[in-house]
Amino acid sequence: MSETILVDAGPLVALLVRTETHHAWAREQADRLAAPLHTCQAVLAKAVHLLRRGGKVAAVCKHMA
Repeated sequence: MSETILVDAGPLVALLVRTETHHAWAREQADRLAAPLHTCQAVLAKAVHLLRRGGKVAAVCKHMA
């Protein structure tokens, strides 16, 4: 039986933004956990809100390209 891993907005933002305080931790957890990681629309909306508020959307988009 496989685990279902739910990702909340804070760790998702930390994973996406290299300058976030907990980026290294989030990266370690993502590397350690088996894919796929799951989330929901509300978490994505919150993550985008946090990224926009911090002016990080462009940096994340550049990193993802």
